[in-house]
Formats: sequence, C-alpha cells, structure tokens
Amino acid sequence: LDDLPLSSDAEVIDVVGKVFNKLEVGPFTIKINNRKLLFGLYEVLGLSETQRKQALIAVDKINKVGKQGVISELVNHVCLSAKIAEDL
Repeated sequence: LDDLPLSSDAEVIDVVGKVFNKLEVGPFTIKINNRKLLFGLYEVLGLSETQRKQALIAVDKINKVGKQGVISELVNHVCLSAKIAEDL
C-alpha cells in the first residue's frame, strides 16, 4: 500500500462525500487533519505543487483569520476559483 500515490487517499474521501450526497444523508462535514491527505486532495483538485503548498499555509491560518480570510487568501494569493476555495 505504500506504493499508492497520496491522491488515492484523497480519492477515497471524495468517493465517501459523493456516496453521502447520493444517499441524501443530509448535511455532513468531512474533517481532515493530515497534511499528506490534504496535499493529495489538493492534487486531485488539480492544484499545482506551488498552489498545494500555498493552500496548506493558508488553511493553517483559519483560527487566526477565519473562514472568509482563508477563502480570500486562496482566491487572491493562491489563484484558486471561489468555488474551490469555498469547498476547501
């Protein structure tokens, strides 16, 4: 299993989210506290390596600047779309 790319772990999280949506379980949140998994998720979303590093730094600031501050940084400094920034 060590041979699988990190994006494989991120894809599992993506599938779980899609299954929950399809089953209409109601609102849910998937919380991840693992830099490697987040890096893989960002890779699946198509972020460049530089964007992935910048996104990790931005998301780490959430307790200091709040959700809107992180979204603003992701859009204005990491150059993500507003949709992707809000989804992260």
